[in-house]
Amino acid sequence: MRKALVIHTSLSGLGGAEKVSLAIIESLKKMNYYVKLFTVEPTNWKQLIKVFNIESETLPHEYYYLLPFHIRKFTIYTRLIASKIMELKIKRGFNIVINTHGDALPIATDIVYMHFPGFIAEEFYPYKHGSISSLVNKIYLAGYDLLRRHLIPSFENSIVLCNSSFSRAVIKLKLNIDAQVVYPPIDVEFFGKAYFEKKGSEPYNIVSIGRFSPEKNYEFIVEIAKRLRNLRFIIVGSVSNPRNKSYFLKILALKHKHNLSNLTLVPNASRRELLELLIHSRVLLHTMKYEHFGMAVAEGMVAGLVPVIHRSGGAYYDIIKRDKYGYSYRTIDEAIEKIWEALENYPKIFRKIHKYASKEFSREKFHTRFKKIMDSITS
Repeated sequence: MRKALVIHTSLSGLGGAEKVSLAIIESLKKMNYYVKLFTVEPTNWKQLIKVFNIESETLPHEYYYLLPFHIRKFTIYTRLIASKIMELKIKRGFNIVINTHGDALPIATDIVYMHFPGFIAEEFYPYKHGSISSLVNKIYLAGYDLLRRHLIPSFENSIVLCNSSFSRAVIKLKLNIDAQVVYPPIDVEFFGKAYFEKKGSEPYNIVSIGRFSPEKNYEFIVEIAKRLRNLRFIIVGSVSNPRNKSYFLKILALKHKHNLSNLTLVPNASRRELLELLIHSRVLLHTMKYEHFGMAVAEGMVAGLVPVIHRSGGAYYDIIKRDKYGYSYRTIDEAIEKIWEALENYPKIFRKIHKYASKEFSREKFHTRFKKIMDSITS
């Protein structure tokens, strides 16, 4: 049996990158590979299985890790050091080695799935280092950038994959690498349950999905809710660390400050709770700017909601296809206008949106695209 090694910093993040890593493991197993997973820290498989609702075919045959303890916070330097140690520990004897964490784990492998170049995050997402003074922040990132320049050649002989045409354009611009787009898969079976319960006459509810974190820009939703007090807004998000909790409390304080009885915050919702909220809503409002891909947007569409998103990033160019399957905005006035359009047109378009998203972002489509790339390497 052919052997494959998948390397990832940690599966503890329970985010889109981790879903892609597991989807690649599943695809490799379908192609009859014996799959080993190598991470920096141990994985809480019980939590992972519960949160992602995954089956045994998604799990690797074998698993090992670099450190016997959990790292409180992965910095860009932590990943850099860990990647060099992991590279030394990777044994020969694999037919294929795949890095599913991109330049966050700069290791020379056959395939690299690069979600977004981490070293330029400050350029697009300044909030990530907002608590650090400007001078210290510049030194911090400049030092990493200097080291990173010596690591880029490690990708020269790799096939680089990414999650959207937006990410591909940035990778080409900053790294001069031609990446291939393979969209992350969505759990169509789960989110489709919401769609099949819909009747087209759902309440005028607007849902936003995503962890409570500054990049999600939930302050924007607060501002909209202040102006549309006759509509109900619901923010569903995970609160899994002190940073998430701090941001959740900030949004909660804004809700109380402005007496927004029409804004509901739902931290750490169960999958059943999430499903119920999606069933009884019409619009998926996504306020993050320059989203690499936007899995929550695709999930909402599969559930039968009409997306209203910021006109930027992968969510705009790859998911709603420049307003073909949803609405986009630049300003708060335009966002309000598009929300009303989406609510009113919902009965006429939600079926078309579900059908498109269920096909384009399914696990089967992901597997087909990934297998085609694998065949080009191994044939």
